[in-house]
Amino acid sequence: MESFLSQPEFFETEVGESIISRTETLATFRELGPPDLCHFVKVSTSKSSARDIGSYHYVSGVDASSSAALAAYINSLTYELDQNPGFFSNKSQYKLKSGAYCCFNAFSRVDVRVVVRIPGSVDAYVVDLRGERHECTPEIWQEVYLSALLRSILYADDANYRLAGYRKLDPIASPEAEHRFLQAAENLFFKGWQLGSDPEIQVATVVSNHLTNGILKYFGESFRYEIAVNLFEKLYAREPEVAALVAKAYIGMNEELKAVQIMHHAIAQSRLPSGSTLPQPLSAAGQPLSYALLHVQADFLRSKGKAEWALKLAKQAVNSAPSEFVTWAKLTELYIDLEEWDSALFTLNSCPMFTYNERDLHRMPTPSKSHLPIKGFITESGLVNEESSRDNEADVALLRLPAPALRGTFSKAYALLTRLVSAIGWDELLKCRSAVFVMEEEYRMQKAGAPPIPGAAGEDGTAGGAAATANGAVAPAPNGVAAPASEPQQDQVSEEQQRERDQTRTRYSHEMEDSGVEPGSPVSSPESSAAGSPPLAGQRFTGGRSLASSTKTDGATAVDGDNDVHAAGDKLGRLGISSLSAAGSAQSIPTIKISTESDHEREKLALENFMKAEAEAASASKQDGEQGATAADADGEGAEGGEKTPDVKPEIEAPPLEKPALVQVEGRHERVDSSSGSGPGLSGAAAGAPTNSGSVDAQASGTQGAEQIQAQLHQDVNASATSAAAGGAEGGQAIQRQASAQGAAPQSGSGASVGLAFANKRLCERWLDNLFMVLYEDLRVYTIWRAEVAHYRAQNLAYRKTGTEWEILGELALRLHHSAEARDAFQRCVETKFSAKALLRLLEIYTDAKDVQRSLWTAIRLTAYHHRWYMEGSFPGAVAHNLFKLIRTEGLAKVSYTLVSMSPPQPILKLMQNYFAYAQTFGVPGFNF
Repeated sequence: MESFLSQPEFFETEVGESIISRTETLATFRELGPPDLCHFVKVSTSKSSARDIGSYHYVSGVDASSSAALAAYINSLTYELDQNPGFFSNKSQYKLKSGAYCCFNAFSRVDVRVVVRIPGSVDAYVVDLRGERHECTPEIWQEVYLSALLRSILYADDANYRLAGYRKLDPIASPEAEHRFLQAAENLFFKGWQLGSDPEIQVATVVSNHLTNGILKYFGESFRYEIAVNLFEKLYAREPEVAALVAKAYIGMNEELKAVQIMHHAIAQSRLPSGSTLPQPLSAAGQPLSYALLHVQADFLRSKGKAEWALKLAKQAVNSAPSEFVTWAKLTELYIDLEEWDSALFTLNSCPMFTYNERDLHRMPTPSKSHLPIKGFITESGLVNEESSRDNEADVALLRLPAPALRGTFSKAYALLTRLVSAIGWDELLKCRSAVFVMEEEYRMQKAGAPPIPGAAGEDGTAGGAAATANGAVAPAPNGVAAPASEPQQDQVSEEQQRERDQTRTRYSHEMEDSGVEPGSPVSSPESSAAGSPPLAGQRFTGGRSLASSTKTDGATAVDGDNDVHAAGDKLGRLGISSLSAAGSAQSIPTIKISTESDHEREKLALENFMKAEAEAASASKQDGEQGATAADADGEGAEGGEKTPDVKPEIEAPPLEKPALVQVEGRHERVDSSSGSGPGLSGAAAGAPTNSGSVDAQASGTQGAEQIQAQLHQDVNASATSAAAGGAEGGQAIQRQASAQGAAPQSGSGASVGLAFANKRLCERWLDNLFMVLYEDLRVYTIWRAEVAHYRAQNLAYRKTGTEWEILGELALRLHHSAEARDAFQRCVETKFSAKALLRLLEIYTDAKDVQRSLWTAIRLTAYHHRWYMEGSFPGAVAHNLFKLIRTEGLAKVSYTLVSMSPPQPILKLMQNYFAYAQTFGVPGFNF
């Protein structure tokens, strides 16, 4: 038989094509490189079929310190071939003819290859990026050994580094092997920056690279920081910047006093000017501090409840590395801790974002066939169930949620945004957003030709630049100079459109006065049970009065309001939008549809047609004498005490979420209460009021109307100066917009206040605007899910989902920081189907709760799953890390005896005991009690 008995294999169409493909892609590897490739050539012992067969698999954790060690691994696989076929079997017997082991050297960017001929010789050579061969040197072997170890440590549980047929072994199986790892890490430590770093780090440094991350992960996940401290102390004597790693390791050991002393000494040394014995203060100019050291100190202060002190350090870290994402992200976290929401949102908008680079993986030709055997004891245990097609089905809207696809800096920024919304709620987040950023609707309404505000013009009777436009005084002429209000503009709108704008503006003012509700505020849906949750699609209207109670009156002519409401309800029903008066009772089970992007587009188009038809009908029914009354209402002079209070007709706005402008310009981010300066020509959005919509247009940022507004915004704020990134770290105090820079004349009164509020806002970055859309989709789906659960529970009915749907909903709840709902969803998922992702989440939850029995049962199932897919290593890994966390608090004896009392299958019990053997051999905390 040509296949291995228990090891994965991919058979080649042509012998050696995998080696050729790897050689061709060597130049594309950027960081740690791909997993090791093990290639085999087999030959049949039968004379009738002497054709060679080529196959390969991926592997990590093999000792790559010498050619002999790699040859030993290839030789061990000769015993995996079936040497005793049945007497009557028609299958030919095969033997291993040769093997090749390929291991990438991430330091020198070369591929080390060992070719073994059985029986025969062993050849080792180096292949560079051009495919040329070179001899191996001792330095090359040390580098390739450390590169292989770092790949096996860092990518042990990386979801982006998973391949079929990838065999994972223990990279460090004994204390002697650990000593060799430490010796190689010390020798190559100052070359670590050549390996690259995490996606959130733009420039790899001595303390921020894959080598330091691997060391901290290996010793941190087993809680054995004392060994890492010994290594870092040696290196600290040679490089002061390593103090950040020393302090971090001491804090992990719970030696906080030593960590503080190290940080103090390192900061004092870095601020020591030449020829002086006294260090300068932290804020003094001089050699910039290491942001890694400042972050360690800031995290320590946060853990002690000193967020104000940590904030100063985070600002200093931004000054030290203004182009790094992690420094701005840390500053955002501290603003959230201090409940400075506007500053947190502004700082998040200032984060530099980097393109995510995928992991280095092979691009192999399609194999002729694959061999992925399952070990017999795994099948007999029944712990890894086969997934049925029914369990893998899910709602398309759940499968297309954009948040799980975020990577790198975008994923970290989204985590900060979800933390912000979990702290203040969706409504308050939108208020902060409208206070910090220039909104498109706000800018559009001011550019639409609002009436001039008294005192807004200069001495010459004209208002200049963007400030006058921001105040809603007049629309600018093409040459940039605003024309007087009495003169017609080149972009003058039609009389009918102007009349409609005036009516809308009047309705806004009456609604705010009557009900005290700001225009654009969302009305919570009957299904929404949580405060601050986003409204469902089609449940937003302007004003505080309900749609059923609204009537339509124009001047002295009264129209029957009930007929209008019924007519509007019929039209909205045809559009698929339910009004509040038509909402079902709380006892009914709603049919909830998670709309897709195309639904929003169709709904928006239908609403626009509907509103256009309503406007045309209203215009045709008006008399010529009513124009004067309309103009008087627009100027705020039509409401007298003895007159009849005008009611408004049903006004439905398009569901898509109002978006901020997307191009960044400079301006102060301090929140200004612009409502106090709102003039008669400003709506709630233009006056700084939040605009909360009920749905989202996920791709509206690319529409033609938005692009036109972007271009006009660029013209209006073209004269604004770019501030330094360090000034942004100081809370935006250095980001100032002068009225002279905008060409605006001095203003007074309410007009000046509104202009200042508009000028002090920033433009939202496009990526952050997209993250708001992603967040809205998550919140919308979560709200619908919880509403369904509440209604089914009220009716005492079973609420059923497929296993994949429960898994997606659990991840959704976890992203939004709803741990109880996430735990419930993951538990329902594993009850429905086998899901390694859900089991891993549950293992973390049970371990944090110190639930020993449930943690062990979850670890048993995950261990069986890992061995099913050839992940045979005990450590490092998520299962080992969580078990070591239990051992640290509960003791090895308790955890071990609890496992035995659960009576798992004997082969599975032996696999689980490998974790405990590692804890005893390497002295994991808690192994001795």
